[in-house]
Amino acid sequence: MQLRHVACTALAAALTALPFGAAFAQAAYPAKPVHLIVPFPAGGATDAAAREIADGLQRTLGGAFVVENRPGADGAIAGQAAMTAPADGYTLLFGSSSMEGIPFTQKSAPFATMNDLTPVSMVCRLVFGMVIYPGVPAHTVREFVGYAKRNPDKLNYASGSLSELMAAAQFMKASDIKLVKINYKGGVQIVPDLASGRVQVSFGPLTPMLPFLREGKVTALAVLLDRNASVAPDVPTLKSAGITQVSGAGGLQAVFAPPRTPAEVVQKLNTAIRTVVSEPGVQAKFKARGQEPEFSTPEQLAALIGIERAAWERFVADQGIKPE
Repeated sequence: MQLRHVACTALAAALTALPFGAAFAQAAYPAKPVHLIVPFPAGGATDAAAREIADGLQRTLGGAFVVENRPGADGAIAGQAAMTAPADGYTLLFGSSSMEGIPFTQKSAPFATMNDLTPVSMVCRLVFGMVIYPGVPAHTVREFVGYAKRNPDKLNYASGSLSELMAAAQFMKASDIKLVKINYKGGVQIVPDLASGRVQVSFGPLTPMLPFLREGKVTALAVLLDRNASVAPDVPTLKSAGITQVSGAGGLQAVFAPPRTPAEVVQKLNTAIRTVVSEPGVQAKFKARGQEPEFSTPEQLAALIGIERAAWERFVADQGIKPE
């Protein structure tokens, strides 16, 4: 009896001495619900992708993966929640590369770069497009630019994310026109206003637009990619209209963990995400929504965020944007 007590005491002391990551590796993960924070409202493109990944992780790893929508402040509210959460793998962020613009536009940004969080894996890229209200008398990008020049400051554009803000600003500079910004929390709110004419143009993800595009309630003039998109193969690229200075890179969607999350947790999640994103059924659902599935290593994701940061540095310098 005494020997058993000594042995148990020694084992407890040894476990206490283990680094956190090593102790975590010996525990089953996930042993409790994992919360996946989404920076946009339910029903939008990012939300749809996040729920697909949460369902897949639940199938792959077991346990419960719960999606939490925390919209607002261009993603800063969700970013703050992820930055301050315990580094134990039970809080994750389904982030967008558009959030890399937060430190350049907000004085109270929760991070200096998305890489202050722990990169886990890419999930997909959103196809961004230039979509207009059908009441605008334009069937091409050039016709839209001509109409805007004849009607300065009379056309509104919807801005539901920092990427949309960047694309619109770049488009206005490249085409020498002026549009009036109307702020939104996400694409779900933008679409009905675009279809009704409250706003006349959007430079955001095509995903929430697809049903309205098919019904002719909105019109896609271009996609913001270097190539035609599989979800809208007949829509030309913006570059084919001679507008080459507009970035479509803001559609990167990825999973991040709080700072200092143990490497063992990150690797387990990365492997599981790779499995989920590789499933043919998941890939088909993503592509049908206008999303290109794409996974990465944590290191590759960190490098992509670095590229996005450089794009934002150039953009804010060109536009003279100051944090507010």
